[in-house]
Parts: sequence; structure tokens; C-alpha cells
Amino acid sequence: EGWLDPLWMSVALASRQALRRGDPIRARDFIERGLDTAQGRSAPRLTWAIRSERVRLMTLLGDLDAAAEEAAELRLGDLAHDPLYADPLTWREATNGWINAARLETRLGHFHKAQDICARIWGFAQAHGAHRLTAASLALRAVIERRAGPGFGGEAAAQRHLDEARRSFSGAVSRAMFEDEPELAGHPVPEVTAEAQQPAGPVNGLTAREGERRALIAKGLVNKQIAYELGVSETTIKFHMRNIYRKLGARNRVQALMRMAPAAN
Repeated sequence: EGWLDPLWMSVALASRQALRRGDPIRARDFIERGLDTAQGRSAPRLTWAIRSERVRLMTLLGDLDAAAEEAAELRLGDLAHDPLYADPLTWREATNGWINAARLETRLGHFHKAQDICARIWGFAQAHGAHRLTAASLALRAVIERRAGPGFGGEAAAQRHLDEARRSFSGAVSRAMFEDEPELAGHPVPEVTAEAQQPAGPVNGLTAREGERRALIAKGLVNKQIAYELGVSETTIKFHMRNIYRKLGARNRVQALMRMAPAAN
């Protein structure tokens, strides 16, 4: 099943990028083509993940009835299961389903249910050190608070959670989240200071962006995981990895980790 994750990520990223460019037809086309591939290869896990992505797309496009119908079939908002044991799904796919469900419930005006889902996402993220997931849950809470108004905390609570989202993870991921949320259009897109991106300061001439990759490598993440965390393609990560190896004088990841060890501690 080694091809499942790269295919799902390529479908999701292609669809999201098309939507950000203002091309919803192409965004839908990427989803449908991905589904055809998944179903043609009898891959239920991949089919589920791409259908969840389709719920996300339909929600953002305002096709809420269709999104709700598909979300119900997939049981996206089911909080009874533990993402670590959501066979055949991975925990990332299960929690992505929760994110898509929370976004849909918010658009439908079901704010209490959306908050319950966000609270479960946040709790899981905190328990397992999933910083990207923490940022996602905080950004979604801000969307709920801004859309629902004072009864759910309003602007003050939204701004507080946006600030927390900014601190919890990288600016690249936060920016992608904000681009997907029209309710956050009035808020500044989070920026991360050079110190936050590269806490230990410049190392061996690495840029701030390469330093960000360096920090994730030090946590033991492989290229595919780093690409997912930062919302970019694996090809982009490989490009940066080559530059990091060259600047560190390393031949491979093990050598790079050894030479980064003093800076990472």
C-alpha cells in the first residue's frame, strides 16, 4: 500500500491549489479522477480519504446538502472511535475527517456540534504532540466564534485562538488554513518570525525555510511526512533536502542528523 499516501496527498494538494487559483471545476476534476483511480484499484481506504476531501471541497463551494449527505455516509463527525484504531484508516485520515466535519457543521450553523468536534481534535492533538492538528483545531474554533457571534465568544475569543494557532505551528501551514476560511478574511494572515521558524539561529548557512525543514528532520519525520505537515509537495521537500545536505556536507539523512544534533538540542 505504499502508493496510497502519495496518491491521496497529490489529489488533495492538486484540488486545493486549483481552488485557491479560482478554478473550482478543475478542483472537482482532480477529486473525481482520484476517486476513479481508488475505486478502480479496489482501495477502500483511499476511496474514503478522497471522498472526505470531496466533502471539504463541496463545503467550501457552498454545496452543503451534498456535503452533508456524503459526510453522513462516511460518518465524518463520529467522535466515538479512537483515530489510532480507526482501521483501515490512519489517524491522519480519521482526524482530517473530523476537520472536514467541523467545517461543514459550522457552515450549516450547527455551532455546538462543530465546537464538540474541535474540542476532540484539540484533545487528540495535545495528547499526541500533533502541532499541525493543534493549529487546525484552533483556527476552526476561531471560525466558529466569528460566525456564531458573541454567544460563542465572538471576536475576542476568535483573536485569542488565532494567536494560539499562529504560535502552535509554522506560518506556511497557518497561511494555508486561513486561505480556506472566508470568515478569517478580516484577520491578518499569521506570520512567523525568523526566530520562531529557526529557533537555534542560522546553521551552516541554512535559510529560514531550510531551518524549518531541519527542525522537522530532527524530530525523525521522513520527506512524505514533512511535505504533509507543511502542505507542500514531496518534490519540494526533496529539493530543500538536497540543499541541506550540501550545506551540511552530509551524504544522507543520518549524517545530516548527526551534524544537526548540537543545533537541535
